[in-house]
Amino acid sequence: RFRNVTGVQTCALPISLIDGTGSAPQAGMTVVVSGTRISAVGRNATVPPGAQVVDGIGKFLIPGFWDMHVHPRGIVSIPKFNTYGDVLLLTNGITGQRIMAGLPEFRRIQRMILSGESFGPRVEFGSRNFDGKIPRQPLPPKFGDAAGEKEEWQSVNSGEIPRAYQVTTEAEAKAAVADAKAMGIEYVKIHNELTPEAYFAIAREARAQGLYPVGHVPTGVSVAVLSDTGMRSIEHWGGMLEGCSSREDELLKAELAAQELPAPERARKNAEIRRIALDSYSASQCAALAAKFVRQNTWLSPTFMPPGGGLKAQRERQADLIKYVPNPLRGRWQQQAAAATDPAPPPAEDQALAKAVQARNRDIVLVMKRAGVQFVPGTDSGGAWRIPGRSLHESLLEMFNAGLTPMELITAASNNSARLLRRDNVVGTVQAGKFADLMLVDANPAQEIANARKISAVVANGRLFDRKALDDLLSQLAASNGTN
Repeated sequence: RFRNVTGVQTCALPISLIDGTGSAPQAGMTVVVSGTRISAVGRNATVPPGAQVVDGIGKFLIPGFWDMHVHPRGIVSIPKFNTYGDVLLLTNGITGQRIMAGLPEFRRIQRMILSGESFGPRVEFGSRNFDGKIPRQPLPPKFGDAAGEKEEWQSVNSGEIPRAYQVTTEAEAKAAVADAKAMGIEYVKIHNELTPEAYFAIAREARAQGLYPVGHVPTGVSVAVLSDTGMRSIEHWGGMLEGCSSREDELLKAELAAQELPAPERARKNAEIRRIALDSYSASQCAALAAKFVRQNTWLSPTFMPPGGGLKAQRERQADLIKYVPNPLRGRWQQQAAAATDPAPPPAEDQALAKAVQARNRDIVLVMKRAGVQFVPGTDSGGAWRIPGRSLHESLLEMFNAGLTPMELITAASNNSARLLRRDNVVGTVQAGKFADLMLVDANPAQEIANARKISAVVANGRLFDRKALDDLLSQLAASNGTN
């Protein structure tokens, strides 16, 4: 239950508490929320007079989760919400999002959510993508070009990808970093089509401007070197297999050379490179890499998701969620899936290679976590058939399958995420003084991470959404798309 008390929203939750620090669940706890903040936590916490109490007996209170790799789009007409992703993230207990490929529009959304003018997960975002030449994509508008920014946001909401800084020279790197910094961002997003030289120019300029890089692994650049140049988080697990190979230098040169090959031949060459990486795995080199990541504060955001199978397979997996996607995106995605060909079953040799890579990735995960490397979850949601919300829970399950424990995953999705963003003084754990971003679930997620999907209520920026309110939001979202 929730109500306003002289303009200040207050509640109390007697529950089993998992606070996000990695500590074991604490039974019989009371958490008091006043306004947007947690005001008290403890077994004997004083409940203010007039506060309404949410019955948490038999339930577990955990910090709201973060999706640390999202690409928002899809505006909606639901009052006080900006995108359909905001609704789906919130109803899945995700109270924070790190936006990769930032646009000026996200600054407005960030401020509205923080002030309470809008509802949704709190927002952290960096620059738009830094990439190599993209012949078919227009250059981005300069920051402050209101007409250009509006046109780009409209195109993104119809399914186009945000426009990237296209960097091939040091001068272009300087100009792009300056434009990105003008947006007020703290990190620059690296994409994989950059040449090594362009990446190094960007990293140097970012460091000079007080920014840090995050993102993809540019072809030909080792993950160890990315760590040396200040990359704070490495996305999608790129380069990790090569980074744990005794033949890493040779493999990186081969990958660069393969870029010049026609697509089918390039695919065969890259498969050959993966086989060599598997055969040349070095446990000692992997341990040294892990030690470097710990020493230099490099985080891993692996974006482990259920196996693909192409657009049509993804469409089948997400069929029950498509009603929540706004019409322009839904229509475009359905056209893309209809036009896609069903991929032929991979040859037995390729299937064996994929299984071997998966097994080796698990070995690497275990080496990294034993050394103390920090993990955070991300989904890359926002693109075709990668629908926000449930995808984070799917990613957590894949990370569990890769070797992380449920408690490690809870911490990764809450406190670790806040620490990566340097916001752990205000979010990430259930502690007095921090923002009230919380999730109340019906079963213990520290025993089974899938229990984090059994959501009874969500508190976002101090506002309670009980199960009925969450279900009503989903119904409104479907109705707004004409699919309810």
